[in-house]
Amino acid sequence: MSKVEFVKRHLIEKLREHIETSSVIYILASFVMKSGVDVIKEPLKQAAVVSKIL
Repeated sequence: MSKVEFVKRHLIEKLREHIETSSVIYILASFVMKSGVDVIKEPLKQAAVVSKIL
């Protein structure tokens, strides 16, 4: 993890962008709502498939 970034706007777009370009993904949360997980579920699934191919 090389860079920590404070994102105030367009969080979902930023998360998707970083998920698509990352080689390793760490998610740390003190609480998670189902609606929030639903938003990043597909990009994470796609990242998992890509990592298996590589």
